[in-house]
Amino acid sequence: MMSLAGIAVAAFASTNVDDLLILIAFFAAARLRPSSIVAGQLAGMAALILASLIGSVTLAVIASGGDNISLYVPLFSVHSGPEVMVFGASFMALSTLWCMIARTLAHSRDRAVQRWLERQAWNGAIIPSVMIALGLYILIKTDALTGLFGSMVG
Repeated sequence: MMSLAGIAVAAFASTNVDDLLILIAFFAAARLRPSSIVAGQLAGMAALILASLIGSVTLAVIASGGDNISLYVPLFSVHSGPEVMVFGASFMALSTLWCMIARTLAHSRDRAVQRWLERQAWNGAIIPSVMIALGLYILIKTDALTGLFGSMVG
């Protein structure tokens, strides 16, 4: 029978080979500080452990969060620390509001609301439009478009 430590090593190694490759790439990047890489890895692992302990709701949120991360990383990178804190506090408050709205809608007896939920109107044009608008905001805020079009003209 395998020891608890053996099970831990097997579970970690079998699910983190991809992390090893990503860490190699991060450590090879001269612009990244090793302490930041280690801190990021440990924070990520702590988040995964905590999510696993909390349960399936958290895992579902994290699993569906690829679009969040793809937007938050560049958004946060063009704002100061205090501004990112405002985003974080806002996102937490808005997540609470989202929970209240979702619970209310999920338990609605209104037939129109039920039909809307069945159609899942969200997946039409609303979410892609918002994501495109936020992406354009980030491109403008970082002067990425100026760099792109400037190199085409110049």
